Amino acid sequence: MPYPYPSEQPGEWWAQFDVEAAAFYARVGRPYPDPPDPACLTWGRRCSFDIGRGMEPDTAKRKHLHGLQEALGLPFDPPAGVLQRRVVQGKFFALADGTLWTMIQCSDFNLLWRYRMQDITPILAQRRDVGFNTLRVFTVYDVAGIGRQGPSPELYGQIPSFLALCATYSLYVELVAFTGPYTGLFADDDAKVAHWEALQEAMDGSVHSLERVNEGDHPANRDIPFSRLHRPTGVLASAGSAMADHAPMLPVWNYSSYHSNDLYEWQRKCAHNPMADVADKYGCPAVAGENTRGDKDGYNLAHAFDAAAGGALLPAGSCCHTPHGKTSELWDGAELDWARAWVQGAQSVPLEFQRGAYKHRTDLEGPGVIRAYGRRLADGREFVVMIRA
Repeated sequence: MPYPYPSEQPGEWWAQFDVEAAAFYARVGRPYPDPPDPACLTWGRRCSFDIGRGMEPDTAKRKHLHGLQEALGLPFDPPAGVLQRRVVQGKFFALADGTLWTMIQCSDFNLLWRYRMQDITPILAQRRDVGFNTLRVFTVYDVAGIGRQGPSPELYGQIPSFLALCATYSLYVELVAFTGPYTGLFADDDAKVAHWEALQEAMDGSVHSLERVNEGDHPANRDIPFSRLHRPTGVLASAGSAMADHAPMLPVWNYSSYHSNDLYEWQRKCAHNPMADVADKYGCPAVAGENTRGDKDGYNLAHAFDAAAGGALLPAGSCCHTPHGKTSELWDGAELDWARAWVQGAQSVPLEFQRGAYKHRTDLEGPGVIRAYGRRLADGREFVVMIRA
């Protein structure tokens, strides 16, 4: 297809792009390609294509220079100290330096598609500034109300630079491999296996994480050849979630997920059930990975705060689910207030108490408080989360 240059003379950004691109080639000991080699135009054309559709030149240049780095085997390194590798400590997470860490996640299902089409830095800045540390992002899907994205070499080629860009905003990404339905997206099971393997290759050595399937027991996923989708190495991985209040996909891998969306008293189940039904049962970190959307709960800010606080105390984290998280657009109004309340709840929990002994504090329950959950440390200190009706 033609690449819509913003003008006959692309401008100074083109010269800058050439200089930086040539430097990357020099680092790997290869000459910068000249015509008729098509590689001499590939990355610049992609940059120009995005600019022609309205992306700021500096943003487009940064995006495609990152992609070129990856293509040449020069992974883009985010600024020092932005993201450390996460490790599993029993039923919880920590950073490589030992700092305790909990997942404060938000749904951003359509974000990878948006990255390929437009500037996503305002979205990343908002998610970071509100206080989230992880984004839940779909890869291949055809879901009404969210979007459609099929497997392609271009998709896999842009994943490393997408992850690197998110890292510069201090955001981990949980990529979800399969999210049915897949109308016309995969020719056969071999194509699905190829997708799984291509994602692992794109994420090789990544500090981010990979979830095999969203709600693997949903009818839309009945044709996924799970027995051929083997556990990856070198990346934090989940075998996948199941539908609301169902057991997770087995066997569990590094961590797992529980969904509480649309359940009665979901705000308490977001906290207790991933701990009791997943973490305690299978001995791995469990995250409340998809919970009732704010609009379906009437944007009850107390529920958002309490669910996230419980999700930070009992299991290894939780996910804030919103309409504009599904489509990966900016939050505003009541939706933004809901997201802020979620983060405030999650951040209200001192993470040292995650390692404490659990106790259901029935003595603190009563009118307006449907559950009280506590964890007590060996020194006698206790932290309690109240779940309001």
